Amino acid sequence: MWFSYKIKRLLVISIAIIILALAAHEGSEPPPKEAAPILYPTVPADLDPEALDHNIDSANIQPLAAPAKPASLAKAAVVKPEISAQAYLVANLDTGEVYIEHNPTVVFPIASLTKLITALVVLHTIPPDQKMTVNESMLAAYGNAGHLVLGETLTAKELLYPLLLESSNDAAEVLAQSYGYTEFIRLMNAFAGTIGMPSTFFKDASGMSSANSSNARDLFALSRHLYRSEKELLDLTRQVTMSVASTSEHGPHTWKTINPFPLDPHFIGGKTGRTAEARESMISLFRYNDGANSYPIAIIVLRADFTSREVDSSRLLEKFITRVRGG
Repeated sequence: MWFSYKIKRLLVISIAIIILALAAHEGSEPPPKEAAPILYPTVPADLDPEALDHNIDSANIQPLAAPAKPASLAKAAVVKPEISAQAYLVANLDTGEVYIEHNPTVVFPIASLTKLITALVVLHTIPPDQKMTVNESMLAAYGNAGHLVLGETLTAKELLYPLLLESSNDAAEVLAQSYGYTEFIRLMNAFAGTIGMPSTFFKDASGMSSANSSNARDLFALSRHLYRSEKELLDLTRQVTMSVASTSEHGPHTWKTINPFPLDPHFIGGKTGRTAEARESMISLFRYNDGANSYPIAIIVLRADFTSREVDSSRLLEKFITRVRGG
């Protein structure tokens, strides 16, 4: 009897424990604080389970992150502008009509856009066959674009190729120093004033100086002058390569453009620029045909983010096309 009583008592206690456990499971007590981390809490229906990495060391897996805060409490994301340039302009080279502009009168350093004026002074002042010898001071300029060699002699016309295609600072120095540096810079500033660039200033022939500065409207005036009166220069700026053969005065040279647009059939010409102060600048001339209508336009960007001048120019061209199509 006593043994039977003990068995009955144990059964009663066991049933009570089970009832309490079930009650606890259905209650509102919080789960254990140190819950085991979940590696893959759910597998999307369209994801092959075999694609999951089952070899991850579970000892290094962290618990799932807490749910994100509501959007209203999160820090607002910084939206990058569609056009990175701090100033830009799109305008018609024939009529002067401005289609798009932003900060058109704000003056910025222009970097190697300077070399367009350098080339204009050369074309209008120095005989194309005038010979110029490269010396050490000319090669002291920043960079090695143009690959000019100490002691070699080239003509003024030949030096325009590395100046405009590869944006050679050395070529700019050879041209300016051979003419007489002070007078050459004076002519650059005078030429800018003559063609309607009152806010433009030059201190050197290459554009390395941050004092070389202009604004989008002045550079549009330059673009119109190039389009109307300087076909030779524009034709040169859209060349992919230019070569000169070896002579007794210099070795062979092949200069390749750094401009991204010469293979575009609508590209008329232009120039790029880049320095730390100017960031990226660009003048690009295009002819866009829309049915019976033809639009020669200049696209100018100043102080664009690094590596963004081509993207900015392309987006501005797209905006222009959308506008003239009535979009």
